Amino acid sequence: MTPEEFDIDFDFDKEYGYIHNSGKNNAEDDDFDLDAALARELGADFDELFEKEYAAAQAVLNTEPVPEEKAAEAAPADGPDQPRLFTDFAEFDDDEDAEEASLDEDAADADMEALFAAAGTDQESAEEAGSAENENAPAEEPRFVRRERRPAKKGLDLGAMAEKIDLQGIGEKCAAAGAVIAHNAGNFVDALKECRPGHMDKKQKRRFKNDVLPVLIGGAAFVLCLVFIIGSVTRAIGSEERQAEALRESMAQAEQEAAAAAEIRNVLNTASIQAAGYDYQAAINTIDSYKTADRELTDEMAAARSQYAAAMTDLVVWDDPAAIPNLSFHVLIEDSVRAYADDSNAASYREKFVTTHQFSQILEQLYQNGYVLVNLDSCITENTGADGKITCTTKPIYLPSGKTPIMITETLVNYFNYMTDGDGDGAPDAQGAGFASRLVISGGEIKAEYIDADGQTHVGNYDLVPILDSFISAHPDFSYRGARAILAVTGDEGVFGWRTNTDASLADGARDVVEVLRANGYQIACNSFANLDYSGSTSIDQINNDMNQWATKIAPIVGDVDIMVIAKGSAIKTRGGGFTAMEAAGFRYIIDSTGTAGGELTSEYFHQHRVMVTGNNLDTDVYDAYFTLTD
Repeated sequence: MTPEEFDIDFDFDKEYGYIHNSGKNNAEDDDFDLDAALARELGADFDELFEKEYAAAQAVLNTEPVPEEKAAEAAPADGPDQPRLFTDFAEFDDDEDAEEASLDEDAADADMEALFAAAGTDQESAEEAGSAENENAPAEEPRFVRRERRPAKKGLDLGAMAEKIDLQGIGEKCAAAGAVIAHNAGNFVDALKECRPGHMDKKQKRRFKNDVLPVLIGGAAFVLCLVFIIGSVTRAIGSEERQAEALRESMAQAEQEAAAAAEIRNVLNTASIQAAGYDYQAAINTIDSYKTADRELTDEMAAARSQYAAAMTDLVVWDDPAAIPNLSFHVLIEDSVRAYADDSNAASYREKFVTTHQFSQILEQLYQNGYVLVNLDSCITENTGADGKITCTTKPIYLPSGKTPIMITETLVNYFNYMTDGDGDGAPDAQGAGFASRLVISGGEIKAEYIDADGQTHVGNYDLVPILDSFISAHPDFSYRGARAILAVTGDEGVFGWRTNTDASLADGARDVVEVLRANGYQIACNSFANLDYSGSTSIDQINNDMNQWATKIAPIVGDVDIMVIAKGSAIKTRGGGFTAMEAAGFRYIIDSTGTAGGELTSEYFHQHRVMVTGNNLDTDVYDAYFTLTD
C-alpha cells in the first residue's frame, strides 16, 4: 500500500493524541496525509536520509538475507549474542520480553559507536567504506542469527465469543466475522503495546499503519455490526414478547366475552324451558335476574321478556282438578308376539294392556290435540293450619288458550314374575311374556331393562317412563312446569322390578330409582301391597293389614306416599269402609276406576276417577275425546 492509497477520513489527532505545529484547524487537517505528517516530524529530506542509512546498514551486513535455517547453521553454537539492528516486536509474548529486547538493541547500538570511535572514524564513513569494499567481496554468512519466533498470543478470542451468539441464526454470521478479525488479534494486541501515538518513529508508524489500524477499523466495524445485530434481535424478542402479551390479553378478553355469552345463553335457555312449561312469570324472573347495576339486558333478552309478558295475557285459568281427565295404563308390552302367545295370560294381555308402540302413538295424538300433562301437585296444594291439620285447596293451572290439562297414571309398575319369568326360577328370561323386567338408571336417566326372545339384555325405552321422558325432551311444551306421570306400585314382589321381597340388598338400587323419578317430576302411589281390591269385596281388616304391610316393607324404600290407586280397576265409595281406612292411614288422594273422568275435591281429600286405557277399547270411540290411533 502506497502513501497515496492510504488516505482515509480519520481524525488521527483526536483519536490518538498526535499533535502537529501547523496551528490550523480546518477540514483539510481531518484528512490524514502520511507524507505530510512524516515531513513535519522528520524533515523534508527524510527519504534521502533513510536511503543512506539503509545502504550503510546493508554494507555492514555485507550479505543478502538468507533463510533462517542456513543462518542457524552458520552461527556459533556457544558464541556470544550478536547485536541486532532491528527488532520485530511480534517475537515477544509480553511487555517484559519487549522491554528486554529494546534494551539489548540500545546496547548493541552503543557497542557499535564505540568500535567506530576506536578506529578513528565515524559510523557513517565506515558504512560507506564497507559498502564499497564489499561490492566485489564474496558473500559471507551473516554474523548473527535471529532466534526463532514464538507464536504470538492471540489475545481475546473474538471468534469463540461470536460463536456463542446464536440468536435466530445470527451466531454463524458473527462467528465468521469474528474469525476474520481474530486472525490478526494477537498482532494487534502486541503492536498496540509498542505504539505510543504522538511519540512514534517511522518504523512504528509504518507498523501502526500496516498492522494496527486495519485491525482497529475491522474491530470497530465488527463491534458496530454486533451491536446492530444484538439490538435487532433484542427488538425482535421484545416485539415477540409484546405480541405474546397482546395475544394473552386478547385471549383473556375472548374468554371473558365467551363467559359472558355463555351466561346470557344459559339465562335464555333456562327462561325458554320455563316458558315452554307455561311458567311465564318464572321465565321473566330468570331474565330479570341477569340485570344488575352494572349491566343491562341484551336486546335478545329484552325481546324474550316482552314475548313472555305478552304470552301471560293469553293464559286461561283451570281451577277445577275434578275436571282434569286421568288416563291410566298398565305396564306396557314391548314384544306383543310373545305376550299374545302366552298360554296363561294371552287373553288378558290383549284385553287390558297396550304396547309401547301404541303408547307412543297415543302421546303424539294427545300433543296434537292440545293436551298438556299435569299431575296432582299441579292442581292441588296442601296447607297446614295452626292446629296441625292439613287441608287441600285448588291450585290454579294457567295454560294458553287452546291447551287442556290431562293426567297419566301407570299401575303394576312391579313387573310381576308371571310377566317376566317363563321358566319359574324367579329371574327374568327369554321365556317371559315380552315385558320390561325393571327400571334402572342409565346415564343419569331412567330406562327400562328388557330381555328379548334370544335372551339378550337391553336397556332403553321399553316402558312408559323412558318413553314419556324422551317425548317430553322432544316436546317440552307437553309438560306443565315439569309434570310427569303418577306411578302406582304394589309391594309383595318388590318395587319397580327390584325383588326386595326376596333380596333385601336390592333395596338400595330401588331407592336410587325412586330418587331420580321424584327429581324428574314423577309421583309415587300405592297400588296396595298385595294387589288387593279395596272395594266392597275386601274387609276392613284385610285392608288395614295390607296397608300395614306397605308401611313396614315398602314405605322405607319409596318414602312417604299419600296417593292410593285402587287396584283391579275398581271403584270405591266415599265415606265408610275402605275409604275411611285409607284416610286414616294418611292417604289424601284416592284414585279409583270408572268409565268416565271426574272427581271430588274437599278440604280433607281428593277423590278422582281414572279412565282405563285398555287394548279391547282401542278400536272403539271411547277415547275419541283424547286420541285416535291410526295404527
